[in-house]
Amino acid sequence: MTTVLSLAEREEISRGLALNASSRTIAAPLERAPQTVSRNLGRHGGRAKYRAAVAKERARDNAHRPKSCRLQNNWALRDPVADKLAADLSPQLIFG
Repeated sequence: MTTVLSLAEREEISRGLALNASSRTIAAPLERAPQTVSRNLGRHGGRAKYRAAVAKERARDNAHRPKSCRLQNNWALRDPVADKLAADLSPQLIFG
């Protein structure tokens, strides 16, 4: 599950980093898990390079990147679905 951080939360993370605070200390007032803060830091440059606005933009871009559908990447699922579609079954019946 993806946890979306607001720009204000990301700015709080930046302020905590400026104070050399731990992920646990930064996460507590945000009411977030320390792992959320740590993962966010890891994705967006680490403790030395983290910038709130840049992290927010990168997160937005990553959320909207082109993503392939499940059938495109899974031939074991794709072939039976294609056969059922060829037999004129509706998608609702196939996936129902």
